[in-house]
Amino acid sequence: QHFNAYRQYYEFDVSNQGQGFDGYPTTETNMRPHEKKDVYFDLKNEGASDWVNNGPGVVRLGTDAPQDRSSPFYDSSTWISKNRASTFSQKVVIDQNQTKQLVNTNVVKPGEIARFTFSVTAPSNGGSWLERYKLVSEGKQWFPRDLRLSFRANVSTNTYSWKSLGQHIFTDA
Repeated sequence: QHFNAYRQYYEFDVSNQGQGFDGYPTTETNMRPHEKKDVYFDLKNEGASDWVNNGPGVVRLGTDAPQDRSSPFYDSSTWISKNRASTFSQKVVIDQNQTKQLVNTNVVKPGEIARFTFSVTAPSNGGSWLERYKLVSEGKQWFPRDLRLSFRANVSTNTYSWKSLGQHIFTDA
């Protein structure tokens, strides 16, 4: 029994290798209501199975805390659904100079790093939002390791006001 639980854990395992907004590494961003930004997560396949981005067992980034909820950051142009932000289409290859390069792929083998990219659209109400995700192999299982994959978006709803400081009338006299 313990062996099966261990094998299941080991089959789908992951580690976070970096994340950011609009190409820059960070876990936090400032946004205005309805503003759109691109997000990425670089996640390493630490398990025993290949990850695929289509067909049975496709690996996707799903909403978490609570699991499978509709996201207030859902972006209809890039998300798979309101509770699935993306799958990968690239892997990160690090060369001998420690330079990251992105390579298009449909499969991420154990030891390789997948790049999950998607856009988020800020909700209309302001505040500090913590958005959480977890990997899922569709039709099989959610990944057991909870890395608390997340970002914080501070949505500012600045209101603009004005007042008259004076008035002057020009005349042609």
